[in-house]
Amino acid sequence: MAKRHTKADRRALRWLLTRAEAGDLDAAYDLALEYQRRNDDVHADHWHRVAISAGNPQALTNYGAFLGGRGQHREGLPFLVAAARAGDVLGACNAGVFCEILGDDDGAEHWFRAAAAGGDALGGRWLGHLLHRLGRFAEAAPWLTAAAESGHAASAHLLALHHEDDGDDFAAEYWYRVAASCGDAGARNNLGLLLDRTGRTAEALRLWRAGAEDGHADSADNLARALDATGQRHEAGPRSRPAARERRPSGSSARPSPRRGSSRP
Repeated sequence: MAKRHTKADRRALRWLLTRAEAGDLDAAYDLALEYQRRNDDVHADHWHRVAISAGNPQALTNYGAFLGGRGQHREGLPFLVAAARAGDVLGACNAGVFCEILGDDDGAEHWFRAAAAGGDALGGRWLGHLLHRLGRFAEAAPWLTAAAESGHAASAHLLALHHEDDGDDFAAEYWYRVAASCGDAGARNNLGLLLDRTGRTAEALRLWRAGAEDGHADSADNLARALDATGQRHEAGPRSRPAARERRPSGSSARPSPRRGSSRP
């Protein structure tokens, strides 16, 4: 259903349109975002193009992100690169996103590093995930750690998985707990497996029970398996499949999403 706009909305749009048609590029910038908010891509595209005519880096970032939102990543990338070269860290981060989507890992790494160097936390986060995916954990670890310490569950979960695979249960447990405390159900499930493996089954059962109550399938399976092993099949229900460990944290496999700037450059 189309959204109904108030009289105030319509007045604001007319005011922006009047200013933009008179050559006010700030108004064109806001007008493009307003049409985008209204899902009017034709008018949004037109006013984005007007807004970028003077080379405003934030306008370039917004237009690149707009094109990416329509699946036109290759067309949007040059605008993001132009914004990044003009010093816009959001443009640099989005350029990294688009490069990764287009299969250019070298380009993605370059622009994520540029964004991170400019202080963009998301640029650093995605750099860590990219480096981890490329098998360069020693380089990824500082970026993942910074993201995890800022409360990013998927980064903490990646650290935990790596440390557990590397045989460091102490570090794995720490990062599983961080990820679980940030709401990562898969990390809570995996923490239960680590605790069960290291003889702390009672705590593992509590975690799996909580996960099962939240609808997490692997936690429910692991709870049933553990209860079945102790003869408590009346609570366990049907015999479950083998222990289920999640190999990938929620959100880590998805591509990062482009972001646009605020309503004023």
